[in-house]
Amino acid sequence: QACRGRDVVFYDQVGTGQSSSPSNPRQTAPWLFTVDYYVEELNALLEVLGWSAFHLFGHSWGTVVGQAYALTHDPRLRAVILAGPLSDAELYIEAQWDEHGGNIGSL
Repeated sequence: QACRGRDVVFYDQVGTGQSSSPSNPRQTAPWLFTVDYYVEELNALLEVLGWSAFHLFGHSWGTVVGQAYALTHDPRLRAVILAGPLSDAELYIEAQWDEHGGNIGSL
């Protein structure tokens, strides 16, 4: 019911889910896994969609991207909804690269 009459887009950010990722990204593309990059990626997607207004829902890592995107003050953005929000992107990213504890070993 919440989305009746509205377009909904789910996407995997580069390097997540079913999207591709370069081999050894820390060496070959260190800029790839940064908050700034993901904000640029989201903005590029929104430009392609051509929406004049939108609501942004973020879950887990998407909450970090959503908060950072909100700080761009895009006039098309009507609301940001956060589910399971993370507010410290640097700590989250550091945990993703934890060689000993795995995905969330540093948290």
